[in-house]
Amino acid sequence: MSLFHTILVAADFSEPSREAFRLACALADEHTTRLRVVHVLEKLHLTEQAIGFGEHGELVLLDEESMTYHESVREHMREFYVPACAVNVEYEVSDGQPSAAILAAAERSQCDLIVMGTHGLTGLRRLVAGSVAESVLRAASCPVLALRTLEHPVRVEPGGVILHPVELEEPSLAALRTARSLARDRGARLVLVHVAPLDLSINNRSTVVFDLGAYERKLERMRTDLDGPDLKFPVEARIVRGNVANEIVRTAQLTGSGLIVMGAHGRRGLERVLFGSAAEGVMRGAPCPVLAVKEAASVFVET
Repeated sequence: MSLFHTILVAADFSEPSREAFRLACALADEHTTRLRVVHVLEKLHLTEQAIGFGEHGELVLLDEESMTYHESVREHMREFYVPACAVNVEYEVSDGQPSAAILAAAERSQCDLIVMGTHGLTGLRRLVAGSVAESVLRAASCPVLALRTLEHPVRVEPGGVILHPVELEEPSLAALRTARSLARDRGARLVLVHVAPLDLSINNRSTVVFDLGAYERKLERMRTDLDGPDLKFPVEARIVRGNVANEIVRTAQLTGSGLIVMGAHGRRGLERVLFGSAAEGVMRGAPCPVLAVKEAASVFVET
């Protein structure tokens, strides 16, 4: 049985979104999972006459409400997003701003997972607008699985690796349960990684030294609690030190991870603008898909 009952796939006819659809199919159960593929038509604007940079013109909405046009898009979706198994797939065309429309569709269908490919933005464009995937991650009430790149095809096969970064002081129980359940159901190795803080130097005079042994003992207790005969491989655990997002990405590369499952703790205001969240940082650099699970997410987990 699949961990997820209703999976929404954000479709924009790009290769990352098609790979995201394939991944969603791999996570689905033919009998119990419903896949909902959603494409958002953004409104196009025209001006009545050419305008110079900085000048204002009258905006006219193009009429794209025709049912015939929507049906032609749906037909293209059926041809572009073809399931490799007999899973139940529904195709939906929506209008509006992409992230808002995706979130609205997820709410309507009461989905318990959003899967989407990402298109990296850099510089000022990212600072001003962010990416659609990160906007969805911030506001979604369910887990979000983001596929950043096609350089490393996604295959969480038996013997593959699922990496789960953990915070030892305040672990995300929803993410922990999701990572373990996926490792069990996919016959994958579950690797826990904790990024411990670096020693701090204060005014070049004194140094705050963190007890790495204390972190190791906590992580070992967590590893022991998670281990069990229902897992194909023993749970593994690692401690690294450095920047959280960078070290998670590096560990994913070293272990050949096919999936990263991590808790998403949203930040607010200036702190988000300057630093973002660890989940977003990992999403930008990860060599594999990132499943971000919010603690409030209602994820079905078999017992």
